[in-house]
Amino acid sequence: MEAKTLTIEDLIFGGHKERKSQDEAVRKGDELVINCLRSLAMDAVQQANSGHPGTPMAMAPVAYALWARILSFDPEAPHWMNRDRFVLSMGHASMLLYGLLHLAGVKEVSNSDEVTGQLAVSLEDIKEFRQFSSKCPGHPEFGETTGVEVTTGPLAQGVATSVGMATASKWLGARFNKPEFKLFGFDVFALASDGDMQEGLSSEAASLAGHLKLSNLCWIWDNNQITIEGNVSSSKTIAWKASPDPRPTTSRGRVLAAWRYAQLGMVKLGWNSSWVSTCCERRRFFSAMRFLRIVDEGAGGCGDSGAGPGLDAITGCLGKKAEWAMSEDLSTRFIAYGWNVLRVGDANDVEALTRAFLSFRRESDRPTLIVVDSHIAWGAPTKQDSFHAHGTPLGDKEVTATKHIYNWPDEKFLVPEAVTQHFRDQMARRGGIARKEWEKTLVNYKKQFPEEGRILEDMIAGRLPVAWDQFCKPFPADAKGLATRQSSSECLNFMGKGVPWLMGGSADLATSCLTTLKGMDDFMPPASQWGQYAGRNLHFGIREHAMGSIMNGLALCKLRPFGSTFLVFSDYMRPPIRLASIMEMPCIFIFTHDSIGVGEDGPTHQPVEHVGCLRSIPGLVVFRPCDANECLEMWKYIMPLKDQPVALILSRQALPTLDRQKFAAAEGVHKGGYILADASTNGAPPELILMSTGSEVHLMLQAHEVLAASGVKVRSVSVPSMEIFKQQPQEYIDMVLPNACRARVSIEASRRDSWGSLIGLDGEHVGMITFGLSAPSKKVQIEKGFTVDAVTAAARRVMSGQPRQISSRAEVLKSWKKRKLST
Repeated sequence: MEAKTLTIEDLIFGGHKERKSQDEAVRKGDELVINCLRSLAMDAVQQANSGHPGTPMAMAPVAYALWARILSFDPEAPHWMNRDRFVLSMGHASMLLYGLLHLAGVKEVSNSDEVTGQLAVSLEDIKEFRQFSSKCPGHPEFGETTGVEVTTGPLAQGVATSVGMATASKWLGARFNKPEFKLFGFDVFALASDGDMQEGLSSEAASLAGHLKLSNLCWIWDNNQITIEGNVSSSKTIAWKASPDPRPTTSRGRVLAAWRYAQLGMVKLGWNSSWVSTCCERRRFFSAMRFLRIVDEGAGGCGDSGAGPGLDAITGCLGKKAEWAMSEDLSTRFIAYGWNVLRVGDANDVEALTRAFLSFRRESDRPTLIVVDSHIAWGAPTKQDSFHAHGTPLGDKEVTATKHIYNWPDEKFLVPEAVTQHFRDQMARRGGIARKEWEKTLVNYKKQFPEEGRILEDMIAGRLPVAWDQFCKPFPADAKGLATRQSSSECLNFMGKGVPWLMGGSADLATSCLTTLKGMDDFMPPASQWGQYAGRNLHFGIREHAMGSIMNGLALCKLRPFGSTFLVFSDYMRPPIRLASIMEMPCIFIFTHDSIGVGEDGPTHQPVEHVGCLRSIPGLVVFRPCDANECLEMWKYIMPLKDQPVALILSRQALPTLDRQKFAAAEGVHKGGYILADASTNGAPPELILMSTGSEVHLMLQAHEVLAASGVKVRSVSVPSMEIFKQQPQEYIDMVLPNACRARVSIEASRRDSWGSLIGLDGEHVGMITFGLSAPSKKVQIEKGFTVDAVTAAARRVMSGQPRQISSRAEVLKSWKKRKLST
């Protein structure tokens, strides 16, 4: 009698695979929803002749398992404050999210935050995928489609933003929860691709999340080994995939397959596949690996033939794969970050996925990464596991053949009623009930804690508390003055006292940027004994890019975040700043050390082009105040904003606090630009207009005195925010800058580009053409032409109709390039 060959599954799960039998109706219902999601993605991409079908086809079971069985989310109230957040970091797979929103029956929420009763994504919207004015744009856009928690597309922005959301959940819980009232504690799930994991931003964010022990954060990595340029690893080294025998034909392949089986088995048993994290888990790993020698006696010389291959043999025998751009052990990297790492070996195994998510829910002091092995374009006869399925339609024939494999009718945009009923019933039983219970809890909470309730209501509504500015006080005139980073710091603390949900920090520069909220705790895990989750001072570390994305996540959860670093490092933050503007998030980006005034640190730390770059971002309000009272008015303008991010450009060096009895009131900041001093009389138009921002305003006023003393009818204008000034009525703009006066000079330690619309073709800019240099601040300013003589000379030229020509700037640049000794 022939002995039965035992498999790894037999040994791990028992000879008869003793698992609880799944209800057949439920299993079929699950399969219907999953295949409907896949088919909608294929049909929409095919009809648009544009998009990414492969990932939604592969990840449909993962998304379904999460939404139907785990996610605390109510489609009837999609903006419920304590809902779990789902972030599609792989924004290119947007049809997966649109399909989920449609099948789940998520209701649309109006701009006034009222549920309309209409579907957020209708079938007609899906048919208009990637078309003009569609609710289903190419990448998910927050505010355009209800149910989209964050705008994603630039890879890793989603996962990094999810860290901010998880931080917000921890803070809200620590700030508002009471022993009998658990108002907050939502989880955050982010679905990530290989591309997300390769971006450096995800490493920054993951490192900080592990450090902060954000146990409410779960990233799901779609490990499909595919990028645009091709397969990440060559299938030639995975011999078992092409072998007719289910067991591998090579030693290397046998070990690789066994390794995957062991990881899958441990997840199914509820074990953590992070075998290096604890001794207990390591023992479990080796127990699973001992099954190898029964499947195939030893590893064919690849490891210990008696007790199964050892760890060194296993990792050594995997061999080198044909990786184009990534070959590290990502799971081990996340373990080093302090994460809990799980693995599901088959993206189609809904039961294993569910157990992995439940394992995440049991984790108490680590974020979780779930590695899901998948096949892009799963089921497509000729496109599965091919990078060609990533960003191009499959083709009509391939779609038809794939639907046949799914046992799905060859009908476009088919959504059977059984699909929506099966999905929506599960959402209602969990998320719907949880939301209603939460609303009851909130009512009782407000009765017992009325003050906390008022703060919570204001925060959720985006409404400032009554008397939020009561702590503000003007600064007295002072010839010595304060650096605007210092006066802004005082203003920040005025606001921090009046707005309890204002929180933030710096990229390891709090003592330089002066952005600490005094008297407030630090946001840290309580076990660290360095702070608590209710703390309002965040420590981002030297992670500027992650800081910007985390700020967006905080703002998306109704908090008011600020983050600071040196202006020159704003380059590291441009992607999240841009997204904050696209999403209309009122983030406060604070940049200090704003010009060549930095001095000795030299050109690497002296911003030149950065102010102009920030001004070029649509919707971003940029402020560069000239003294302490402009700082105060700037902050008064900022705090009521609900849908505009701002960038504050602040000086390192002290600037005089202007005497507002002599010069115009600082309230002019609220108009973006205002007349600070005017030597013209009797309402006559000026002969010359000087305009400036920040530290150069004081140079402008010195030149103003010299020119006025010589009889010039000169007007000096402070322009702390060009964006706000340009939004004023044309009558006001013409009053400040009358068309009759074409002689105009702008003065700013940055490039001319953003001043062109204000000075015109007849004007001149006193500013930077090249990079700075290393020397004491005053010496650098003199060398770069920031002197009264240089400003008055420019004024004489424009008044005579002979401003410097464009070619003169090119000559300066050529001369600068020749400065270095030849080598």
